[in-house]
Amino acid sequence: MKIYLADLGHNLVTETSDTYPLGAGNLAAYVKEYAKTPDGIDVSIYRDPAELKAVLDREMPDVIGFSSYSWNHHLALAFARYVKDRKPDALTMMGGPNFPLTVEEQDDWVRTMPQIDMHVRGPTYEGERAFLGAVQRYIDVGQNREGVFDEAIDATIWVDPKSGEIVRGGELPRIRDLDEIPSPYLAGYMDKFFNTGLFALMQLSRGCPFTCTFCNSSVKSNSKVFRHSFERTKADLDYVVARINHASPLCFADDNFGMYIEDEQVADYLGHLMDTYDWPKYIRTTTGKNKSDRIIKVMRKAKGRLPMTSSVQSLNPVVLKNIKRQNISLDTYSEVQKELHAQGMQSYGELILCMPGETRESFMQAVDD
Repeated sequence: MKIYLADLGHNLVTETSDTYPLGAGNLAAYVKEYAKTPDGIDVSIYRDPAELKAVLDREMPDVIGFSSYSWNHHLALAFARYVKDRKPDALTMMGGPNFPLTVEEQDDWVRTMPQIDMHVRGPTYEGERAFLGAVQRYIDVGQNREGVFDEAIDATIWVDPKSGEIVRGGELPRIRDLDEIPSPYLAGYMDKFFNTGLFALMQLSRGCPFTCTFCNSSVKSNSKVFRHSFERTKADLDYVVARINHASPLCFADDNFGMYIEDEQVADYLGHLMDTYDWPKYIRTTTGKNKSDRIIKVMRKAKGRLPMTSSVQSLNPVVLKNIKRQNISLDTYSEVQKELHAQGMQSYGELILCMPGETRESFMQAVDD
């Protein structure tokens, strides 16, 4: 059975997504490890639209999954239509953070995409178990696309091809031990990206305890933080540093890197890699919203190559109440910035335009402050 996973990005002028397709890699490694089939599964991952087009013109897949983000949704739909026009019995699937949160929005959403057979919603955008369930169903019904829709599949949703009704599967629990997901690096799925200049993307933890209403990560089901073991993270870093161009950067897809004590051990090892290989030269991530002392400690261990994210989003008390966010005090923020600059470490700030209750005047005051 042949599966293609496409996390596409526009690249005519610049890359709309400059990281390795880790999400697709996780799906590939997970289904390869756990799907039960006598014939084996061949999984391929694609980022470049031209590469995917060339492959599709040579051989169509049995199953193709698309990642949906704000920057590639219509591109993914165009490729899904291309597949359906040439192989109608291929199973087309879509998942990712573009998927709506409310049931009403989800029902409307899936009806706009007839070229997508099934949407993987997962628990809080976590797609591994849901994707495996869908692929296993496809295997169990003899790789017969029509047989897939006889019964709902947990954490998926589709429009029934016969009745036109919405079919919605039950809920799945989140993965508590992220080591359950085999490493897409150690499995070789990321090898093709090592010489692209893209950010090598890794995720050390999933979940966020904060409730900022503008953020996808604030969903209640995502409030607990689950992690990869340090041993797994170390193995991935060792694999990457042995193969990557050492001018290429590193990115962590964590919501609050540096806020947890486990991050200190990772930072220690990053310091070792920097001493040994002078890599990574730059680390992009989102640092935590509090525990500034620990974050500075982590930055120091990483030799200042990891800038601190000072994401206040707004300084207007009315706006902060509306979005359920509590910033550190401006005095504390100022002290943190002074310490960072005194030690020659980087930081950058973030504000969000047009938040509820924000005015032009209050926004510009935040910029001035």
